[in-house]
Amino acid sequence: MKKYKKILIICLLIIVSMIAIMAIILTRLNTDTQEETEDAGIQFESNQNGFQIVKDSNVFFSVINSLSEYIQILSYNRDNVIETDRYRIESLEQQREAILSLLDITYVNENDLSQDNLQVEFIDYSYNIVPISMKVRYDQNMIVYITNIYIEDIRNSRLEEKYYIIKIDNENKTFCIEPVADKINSIDDIVVKESITSIEKNQYNQYTIETVSIKDLVKIYMNQFKTMMMKYPDIVYNQYLDEEYKNTHFPSENDFLEYVEQNRNEIEQWEVTKYSIEGEQDETIYILVDQYENIYRFCEKGTMDYKVTMDVEVTSTENFTDI
Repeated sequence: MKKYKKILIICLLIIVSMIAIMAIILTRLNTDTQEETEDAGIQFESNQNGFQIVKDSNVFFSVINSLSEYIQILSYNRDNVIETDRYRIESLEQQREAILSLLDITYVNENDLSQDNLQVEFIDYSYNIVPISMKVRYDQNMIVYITNIYIEDIRNSRLEEKYYIIKIDNENKTFCIEPVADKINSIDDIVVKESITSIEKNQYNQYTIETVSIKDLVKIYMNQFKTMMMKYPDIVYNQYLDEEYKNTHFPSENDFLEYVEQNRNEIEQWEVTKYSIEGEQDETIYILVDQYENIYRFCEKGTMDYKVTMDVEVTSTENFTDI
């Protein structure tokens, strides 16, 4: 009998010990998980305002196209009609209704906007949109994009940089716009508060996904780069040229302006004929070749956010993809 009691006591001690060990392990796992979560949060928030660079070109141009619809409506006048497959604007009343329908409702309420009090910058000239960069943050039930673009006044070849907040409701497939009125120096200065949790659907705010192939993207890059060189070489020099390449080949802005002027006829004809892609940490490298066998290196940090090196040398272009 005593023998059975000893065995029972030993079994109980073993069970208690196992329970204690399991409790210690579970406590440690929970602590590790919490630390990992906190570390991930710190890493995410270390980006300015919690935003990340947009690298998906389909997402980038889907958001830009939504913003473009808003800007097109701002440009309406009595001499033109704006028509899409969802709406038709042919009066100032319809224009104002559409603008209010696309603006963030919180922005509308905070600024006491109405059709009779619509404090937005209308566009009364022919324009082009030149995207610069975009960042994204995932809020509760909402995807928030911040972007900066140039709006070009075609009449006098003048660029004005503008900043916008675009919110996407993925469940309803809708979007809304908030123009950034504050004077800021960079996209990272934009502050976005969490407010709305959904965007009600109306006839103007349908969000659609665009598909941009790699071939389309490299064409966009080349066309934008050559157009900016022709019209705004000073901006190319200060914003789009790779720093090391610029310092080596064009120590001053005047050196670059002179180069553009001397090669204007050829630059105007540049077209990408083949390309290759190389991956580097946090960057994508596009090597482009034009019809004159000039080779360019576009170092992309995010979609449309790139630095260019011209006169690149490569051993062979045999494995490049033809356009």
